[in-house]
Amino acid sequence: MNTNINNLTIEYDEGIIRKIKELIENGLNKLKTVVKSKIKPNLSFYNELDQEFDYISLKLEELNLLQELRYFLSIKRMILYIIYKNSYDNHFGHCNFALELLTSFINMFKTNIKFYENGHSINEYEFEKHLTDYKKKYHDYRRVYYQSIYERNERYSEKKLYETLKDFKE
Repeated sequence: MNTNINNLTIEYDEGIIRKIKELIENGLNKLKTVVKSKIKPNLSFYNELDQEFDYISLKLEELNLLQELRYFLSIKRMILYIIYKNSYDNHFGHCNFALELLTSFINMFKTNIKFYENGHSINEYEFEKHLTDYKKKYHDYRRVYYQSIYERNERYSEKKLYETLKDFKE
């Protein structure tokens, strides 16, 4: 599959894209299993999910899908934090939020791939609107995460955390 964006030709290996989709959906299924079972996750699940997410990140980078990679790395960090905290405190919760994050990313990823594969079937205006909508949704997720889920480490001052978040936004 070839895509020409702004006179830059990018080749996508359909097998790798299919594998990324499968891995993301497998990760989602594993998260759903943890949520449904109500069993406290253990660190082996955390480590397994971390390895799968690392593999997905590597493949996104290899395909030069840098925008998707940037979102995925941030979402990965939030999901792994929730899983890690639940490994030690099964009352920590927020697993549904982790599922929602991954589901939202999958939807964005599928739409982006569809545009890259068949740019003519989705007009650029619709695609730009899709990207803007996802960016807003992502920032809303991030706000909820840092305000309601993330338990701040006392080694970082609120000012340092604010600066870090500001850097992410840019």
